[in-house]
Amino acid sequence: MSAFTVLNPATEEPVTSVPGTSAEQTDEAVARAVAATPAWRAVAPGDRARLLRRFAAAIDDDLDHLAALEVQGAGHTIGNARWEAGNVRDVLNYYSAAPERLFGRSRCRAGWTSRSRSRSGWSASSCRGTSRCRSWAGAWLPRWPRATR
Repeated sequence: MSAFTVLNPATEEPVTSVPGTSAEQTDEAVARAVAATPAWRAVAPGDRARLLRRFAAAIDDDLDHLAALEVQGAGHTIGNARWEAGNVRDVLNYYSAAPERLFGRSRCRAGWTSRSRSRSGWSASSCRGTSRCRSWAGAWLPRWPRATR
């Protein structure tokens, strides 16, 4: 397969070259991903969270380099590129806490209120600018009938 040349949109100078893949190579990559799914599924939620947080930390450590690549390859301003890399880091950190939200436990951050469904009902926590957290759990919310058309 031929290679794809990434151009800097501001200068039209080549930044790098990305090798193309055939349909068979793509199918092989998808098959490897599918084969890896059971192993990932077997990783305990807390361990998944640690892996995602470690990935987020690696992005944060290399944020300026990643932003520079985005500027070269996509023509974004450096400020926007830094925001995008930081947003990727923040999304990874957010989803790394999903196991805690699934069980109705929340991390307290000053001024934040969160609500999640747990096995025993709805759980909520609230912090009003202090390090102390208030938590409560309510009964299951009623299931509202679906609107018919």
